[in-house]
This record gives sequence, structure tokens and C-alpha cells, in this order.
Amino acid sequence: SYFDKVFVERVERKENKITVQFEKVTQRLFLAQDYFKALSATNLKAAIAENKGLMEVVFDVRNKKDYEILEGLLIFGESLLEIKESKEANPI
Repeated sequence: SYFDKVFVERVERKENKITVQFEKVTQRLFLAQDYFKALSATNLKAAIAENKGLMEVVFDVRNKKDYEILEGLLIFGESLLEIKESKEANPI
């Protein structure tokens, strides 16, 4: 899945929030603006934070239907993978 390829450690839903936590290796792969760029492709609102040294994207899924949430998460994962592959193809 897209999330496996961008090193997602866990996805957890609690009430109106979905937290996507990334493995430590992503700190070398992605900048904060990469997460924002991937988020901009979705219709979901989210915040980016660091928790115990790991990056987290916390989606606010209040008033969203399950299919909207799943589609947004899929687009986010796909966009992040495109960013990762672009960086690998064009290292600085």
C-alpha cells in the first residue's frame, strides 16, 4: 500500500480524529512542506506535529463520511509517495 511505501508506522482513529504516525526514517526523507503539499491534494483538514521524535499527521474527520475519509487518506498516501519517488529520482 502507499502507506507502507512512505514508512507509516501506525494509523489510529479516535472519535473525530485519525492519526497517521511515521517511522523515524521519514525525518531524513520528508520536510514539513512535503506533508503540507501531500495534504493539499486532499479535502481533509489536518495538523502536523511531532510526538516522541516521530512525525504525525492528525486528520480532523468530523462530519466526513467513511468513503470521504478513505479517499482522502489514499490521496494523501499517493501524493506522499510521488514526492518520495521524485526525491529519489532527483537527489540534491
